Amino acid sequence: MFSRSGFALTGISIVPFLLQNLLRNQWIPVESENVCSLYIGRDWSRIDIFSNHNLVLSRGIKAGMNSMVEAVRQHMSDELPLERDDAGQEESEPEMTGPDSSELEGLEKARRIFFSFIHHPSFANLAPERSFSDNDIYQMVLPALQRLIRQVDRTLRHFSLKFDSVGVDKVFISGPINGQMLLVNTISQFLGIELDVFDPMGAASALDDRISPPPSITERESYLPAVGLALSRNDRTPNFLYTYKEKGKAETARRISSVIYIGLLLASAVCLAIFIWQTTILDQKGTELEGLNRELDSTNPRVTEAMIRELLGQVKSKQAKLKQVGMRYQGMAVISEITRLTPGDIRLLTVDIQLGAVEESKESQKLILEGVVLGDRRTPESALAEYLVKLEKSPIFSSFSIKRRSVVKIAEKEALRFTAQLRII
Repeated sequence: MFSRSGFALTGISIVPFLLQNLLRNQWIPVESENVCSLYIGRDWSRIDIFSNHNLVLSRGIKAGMNSMVEAVRQHMSDELPLERDDAGQEESEPEMTGPDSSELEGLEKARRIFFSFIHHPSFANLAPERSFSDNDIYQMVLPALQRLIRQVDRTLRHFSLKFDSVGVDKVFISGPINGQMLLVNTISQFLGIELDVFDPMGAASALDDRISPPPSITERESYLPAVGLALSRNDRTPNFLYTYKEKGKAETARRISSVIYIGLLLASAVCLAIFIWQTTILDQKGTELEGLNRELDSTNPRVTEAMIRELLGQVKSKQAKLKQVGMRYQGMAVISEITRLTPGDIRLLTVDIQLGAVEESKESQKLILEGVVLGDRRTPESALAEYLVKLEKSPIFSSFSIKRRSVVKIAEKEALRFTAQLRII
């Protein structure tokens, strides 16, 4: 039915939970801790008790306005309770039969009288055939009303004994009966509790000022379930179509969304920290660049890339010329260094300087010395070793090695003949 009408049915709930929505959302401000909602319908009534805006007890009573209508009908038809006659016998009860036309007519008249008494909008233009004062009608319905009040009082006492010793502080009444203050005041007096009308569109409600509510309290009270239903939400209103499985799925989805949201926040925080760090570095580099530019601007003449390349070419050219001069006098430098370092007890027989070609590596430049060690001041081996170490420490030579050595006689004296090789740096 709902799908055919174009409105998908998303939830089903009951009136007590809708009243709970009104209290939880502070639609009707309530300062009392424990409150009761009393709904008086046609065939039945309902008592809902709320503690801290939460429904804790709900009870249905098989008594309502039709009981009061029946009391009016009995009074009009002079149907009195059974009485004992003088012989002490009870009058026989009437046979249980279906209502005849006269009874139906009397019931309709009683209904008109009662609903006109409570100012019901449906009977505003249907005046009863017989006129009674409000006090007369009140006396007619009082016994039925008292029976209903006793049921309410038992329920409130049960709540104070089993749930909360403080008891109910305030009672909200709803239903067409709240149009007659005589009945409302009677209920309040018998219960001994402050009574108020459940008005979802009254001055104390959270209704938007741009909305004009109906003038009649009865008409405004009829919107009570609709307002409570409009405030429904799956996380705070029991929904018979929204089972625990759907709640579990929604909770899982909510947790996943929370994890993703927290992850995005952390990632955003990391990105923001990196951005701030990079911005700081960029500012430092910019400041450093400005200082270098100022230093460069103060240079006279200003150094340019072309100038640096030109200076580099000049340096390379000078180095090449110096290298050529060095290669030209390298042999003389080698002989001069050998002459300076060779002691008197060592005689060089041959000096072979192998410089190689200019294009070749310096590894091919070497010096081959052939000579003899004379004298008896030290042993020839020690004198030769000392001599070669001096040559190796020279900035021109390195990596000496002895290729050949032998003992020979020169002028009837023994001498050590050697052939050594050194690398020219």
